[in-house]
Amino acid sequence: MKKTLLFSVLGVLVLGTIISVILSRKSSADLVILYARHVSMDDLPLSVLQRELDNADTVLFEDPSWGESKKEWLNAISRGQSTPQDFWKASNITNDKVQTAYQFQDYLFQQFYKSNKNIDSFDITYDSSLSKEIYNSIAVLESDPKGRNFDEIISNEKNNWKKFIDLTRERENIIADNLSHFPDPKQNILIIIGDTHTRLSRLLVERNIAVEEVFAFTPQQYDFAGELASRLLNSEKV
Repeated sequence: MKKTLLFSVLGVLVLGTIISVILSRKSSADLVILYARHVSMDDLPLSVLQRELDNADTVLFEDPSWGESKKEWLNAISRGQSTPQDFWKASNITNDKVQTAYQFQDYLFQQFYKSNKNIDSFDITYDSSLSKEIYNSIAVLESDPKGRNFDEIISNEKNNWKKFIDLTRERENIIADNLSHFPDPKQNILIIIGDTHTRLSRLLVERNIAVEEVFAFTPQQYDFAGELASRLLNSEKV
């Protein structure tokens, strides 16, 4: 039996939930977090995304493939010096792939275009050992279940999920530490991240950072994998 898991936990694969500010007033929070599932453009209504971008000076988004080159590209896109199509072409990613595996990212990049926002990320970098471990863990979860009998299969799946959750919690702890350096009273900062990562709000509050949460949909709805990941990350009953 082939399993397909669409994770909100990893930006590019996955990723989600996005936190945002309210259009009618300036947020008093240090950081505004927009939580959204990040697989397709349908996961985040355009009206919500545009409203939050209008309020932001700096946009930080979840992307475990982050690096300095990508930062330069996205800020060039934001200034209108390059287009999202230029970026995908330079990255040797076909249009078909953009419209499937990278649809949500392209959706964001189209809205970043000529927005004149400062674009950055808070995520682990693509070449970090943790990033590689997480990608490997996801590959295991997406593969066919293995075991000589039903009980062994269930045991293996539990162990696979535990490893993935432990790695993701480590990633979230790093993200919270990275974000603790961003608050600036002169900047409205918008964070875009997958909706399974609501534990991040608690981690930031523990670091004395005021957070405002906004969800792509109310109530937020998850697929099976997203619901399971969210509950496990938050130590909730499954």
